[in-house]
Amino acid sequence: MIPFQAGVTSHPELADVPLIGTLAKTEEGRRIFEFQNSDAGIGWSVVAPPNVSPERVALLRRAFDAMAADSEFRDDARKRGLDVTPASGEALTAIIERTIATPTEALVTLKTILGIQ
Repeated sequence: MIPFQAGVTSHPELADVPLIGTLAKTEEGRRIFEFQNSDAGIGWSVVAPPNVSPERVALLRRAFDAMAADSEFRDDARKRGLDVTPASGEALTAIIERTIATPTEALVTLKTILGIQ
């Protein structure tokens, strides 16, 4: 049995296993767990440099989504033993924005817990 998942989204094969953040007893605790585990939601992402036009970002996102849905790509990944669970650019942006918006009080608490001052 797996007691919990790290990350901010559930793995499709572990839908019944709770995310660690859902086990927190307070909103501050949930935000701390989300902050600590946000990198799991981002994973091995493809990024572009700053100031790329919205049109170009949309084009790149569509191309990535098409590649990730391509049966040849998925078959090749499976043959290599790779677990491919792509997320949309919009979903990754939401994770990043929520991570950046972590309340200062939660970060202070986390630093205290970790012994960082």
